[in-house]
Amino acid sequence: MGRFLIFISYIGTNYSGIQKQLMNHGLKILTIQEQIEIALKSLNPRNVVKSCISSRTDAGVHAFQNTMHCDLLRKNEDCEYDPQFLKNGMNYWLRKKKETIRITNVLRVNDDFHCRRQIKKRSYMYRVAVPFKEIAPQTGYSALTILEKNNAFIIWRPIDMRKFMSAAEAMVGTHDFTAFTTVKSLREKNESPMRTVSIEIKLGRTALKQHNPGLEFWEVYVHSRSFLFRQIRRMVGAMVQVAIDELTVDDIQQKLLKPCLKATDTKIKSLPACGLYLSNIYYDPKDLIYTPTAKTEPDDLNPADKDADDLNSTDEDEEVLDASSEKI
Repeated sequence: MGRFLIFISYIGTNYSGIQKQLMNHGLKILTIQEQIEIALKSLNPRNVVKSCISSRTDAGVHAFQNTMHCDLLRKNEDCEYDPQFLKNGMNYWLRKKKETIRITNVLRVNDDFHCRRQIKKRSYMYRVAVPFKEIAPQTGYSALTILEKNNAFIIWRPIDMRKFMSAAEAMVGTHDFTAFTTVKSLREKNESPMRTVSIEIKLGRTALKQHNPGLEFWEVYVHSRSFLFRQIRRMVGAMVQVAIDELTVDDIQQKLLKPCLKATDTKIKSLPACGLYLSNIYYDPKDLIYTPTAKTEPDDLNPADKDADDLNSTDEDEEVLDASSEKI
């Protein structure tokens, strides 16, 4: 049996998140994990294909890089699958089925490697389009080209970028992020709301700048080892609210110091999924080196290592997830 680490990139618009889910009232639920497993099955492995995802993303969320691992046994027992063969074979099937998913790399890793447990850091990027002058609400998303419509969140009026950045600075460091998630999620998962984050803000670019006149695209990069449910979308939402004078930097600081523990803070808005991207996943390069003498039985996953920002579920729900479950 060989364990392989698969690097994935996708546009999440047409999928109900990455994680495989139970059918809802007899209706098939399209997920990224399921399509990749079908692609793997098309290569005729001898074992049942079962994958594990490193970072769970919700419907409409995109990824430049996500990862998953799976164990594969080739029908010819004398040799293992070649990683390049797996990459090419999966991409062939995904292109043929017109899926907006691509396999960017495949690595043979040790049989005790775990794609989630051994993550050192995650980086997400939230992309906002900011106009130079106010946009009439009736114009809707026509201010964006068709290429950008589902790939960024547009703000309808100019914002104060200094306030936007000041709000970001207030959230950098180690804080209690209870106000930036849901109380229901914290109670169900019984996890600590403490997270250490760093934030970068960059002026981004659009695919066709000349067709998006009057707009600037800003990219907010948030880095941490793990995140709470909806944390990033609410963090960037609070930054936008400060920039349009719906909140102040002092409000943000108070919510970090004295969060409400009884109910979800409804004053902080969660931005849409379309602007969120899983940008990068970082591993120790030494962990990615395959040594044939490595042990073959994986250790149990430590529950404390799970990533909570992307999906409100447990490890027991990893194979299939009820479609009624709450997501980001």
